[in-house]
Amino acid sequence: MSINTQGLSARKENLIFDLPFDFCFVQETFLSEQKALKGIASRWKGQNFWSPAIGKQGGVGILVRDQFDGNISSWLKDSSGRIVSVLVELFGFATSPLKDPALRSSARRPRCACRHGPLC
Repeated sequence: MSINTQGLSARKENLIFDLPFDFCFVQETFLSEQKALKGIASRWKGQNFWSPAIGKQGGVGILVRDQFDGNISSWLKDSSGRIVSVLVELFGFATSPLKDPALRSSARRPRCACRHGPLC
């Protein structure tokens, strides 16, 4: 599921936490403070990956439910709070949403947050 929160309030956060999806792609969180991101991360049961907002713009995240049967082997984020991408392995296959040729160029490609893996 993908949701544009236009600012992540407590009400919207509770809605996201109650949804039964393996993945939730959260857009426009407007969260730039590490303290706020760590608070959400500590309450989420599963993996989560964030690219914090710059000021009052952007902020994206991917939440992965702890019951997800696959594996997240690496992840990437940009420095402007617009892109976060994960490499998902499931049933022997691996895929990532970073298929856009424009994002593959070194000038526009997000930097690796994990410092390992095939997307680095």
